[in-house]
Amino acid sequence: MRNTILLLSGLTMLLMLDGCKYPEGPAVSLNTPTARISRGWTLVQATDKDGADVSERFENTYTFTESGDAFAEIEILNIDTDFEGKWSLDNEDTEFDLELVDVLTGLFAYERSYAIQRLTQEEFWLIDLNDSTNIQLQATE
Repeated sequence: MRNTILLLSGLTMLLMLDGCKYPEGPAVSLNTPTARISRGWTLVQATDKDGADVSERFENTYTFTESGDAFAEIEILNIDTDFEGKWSLDNEDTEFDLELVDVLTGLFAYERSYAIQRLTQEEFWLIDLNDSTNIQLQATE
């Protein structure tokens, strides 16, 4: 019985330490960061480093799989364009890297790294490490 209590206490501490890596939470999560990211996402809001709304630049849909595949529908010149590529986590799961290329021509490539601010089953908040754009996504699935 004593060993069970010690084991549960140790697991609880481990989960609490693991969940505290994002500034906006969550404090604790039973799901891995990969499991939380692996779903469909749509934009809630995007703001530039000065706080101006730039949401129109990010009104896209994204789907990320547990195997690291990434799919997006991004509007370019008023035409919805399909992209596919890869995503990964870096820096002890605190950074999200995304590489996409358009499926039709291969001419449009998108490669960005983001600091993860919040990551739950329903919310995915990012800050672009290049231009400090804040992006808030919500789960669609």
